[in-house]
Amino acid sequence: MCLVPALCLMGAASPEARILVTLSPDVESRAGGGLLVFAEPATAANAASDVIDLSDPEAKVAIAGRDISNFGPDRRATIDTNDVAFPTAFASLPPGDYRVQAVLGRNG
Repeated sequence: MCLVPALCLMGAASPEARILVTLSPDVESRAGGGLLVFAEPATAANAASDVIDLSDPEAKVAIAGRDISNFGPDRRATIDTNDVAFPTAFASLPPGDYRVQAVLGRNG
């Protein structure tokens, strides 16, 4: 498993929710697998943590994902979080500040 930084691109005119994920320089660019993005409302209680805790049954975590064959030379991949998401498309999440974490479950 590999943690990768994510940048959330929110369209101002429409409820667009794409996440641009850039692969860390210490991971080879041919890395592929299941790329998951987790989003949870930002709170004072979770502000100090650098990971999203999925074990908390009260957590309101949304998940989006896609399969990636490789990140290519630019080391980036985009996830349309309105396409494959649970429990709802990210654009349907209540307004507010969110913490976002991307995780790559590598093939092989």
